[in-house]
Amino acid sequence: MDSVSELRQLLSVESAAWATFLVVSLFALRMWNGAPAMFGKWIEWRRAKEEAKAADWARLRSEIARQGNRIEYLELRDQECQRNLAAAERRIAVLEGYLQGQGEARQDVTLLKSAERLIEEKKRD
Repeated sequence: MDSVSELRQLLSVESAAWATFLVVSLFALRMWNGAPAMFGKWIEWRRAKEEAKAADWARLRSEIARQGNRIEYLELRDQECQRNLAAAERRIAVLEGYLQGQGEARQDVTLLKSAERLIEEKKRD
């Protein structure tokens, strides 16, 4: 009978309450002892997050600077190409004038030769 009484006492509401209190107290103690490590990890995570954000901004700044330099280079190349195009257009205009003048001279020569032939034919007749 003694064992039934002991079993009832072990499974009583009061024992369950004390056991729950003990388990919760041990959990709280364990959490209290682990809190510094937990906060340290949290601070470490926040710092890594901020460093990643700062690194991303630094990467963006360097990319913007690189693009700015590239734009300046391309603008200089564009100006150089515009100058070269203008010079080439001037040379083409000069050559076209030369060719046109040469064509007109050939026509004049042809006219003169034909006129000479006509004159020689009239003399023969």
